[in-house]
Amino acid sequence: MNSNSNIQKMLNDELECFKEIHASSKLIADDLNEATNDTLVNLLIEREKRIKTIQLIENERKSLDISEQKLKSNYSTIYSQIKEVLLQIVQIDAKLMDIVSAKKDSILNELKEIDKIKKMSSQPKTNEAKIIDIRQS
Repeated sequence: MNSNSNIQKMLNDELECFKEIHASSKLIADDLNEATNDTLVNLLIEREKRIKTIQLIENERKSLDISEQKLKSNYSTIYSQIKEVLLQIVQIDAKLMDIVSAKKDSILNELKEIDKIKKMSSQPKTNEAKIIDIRQS
């Protein structure tokens, strides 16, 4: 395989990985209110695998010793496609972060309320204690 077709294949492989990240992230983001913590963890694991694949491809491409500027000028179409997918991923990630942050705040507030109720129920009720003391004497 010649160098140009090899580079084209690498860039296409990178683009596919980014598209897979985009598709899986979008699925979760579109129904995030129903997403469980396990779903989010699985999304992150899958994304990490894709990112590692992208890094391997990038390392292989960099080993060919071709300048980024030359790559961008010779493969501008695929670079613009990658850029577009990345911009969409950033937008989805912003949405994911907002909703995850809201979920976290909601959980923290629930835990504070539970803690408050536990503290109130564990405090001795002084009126009941006095009544018991009076009856005993």
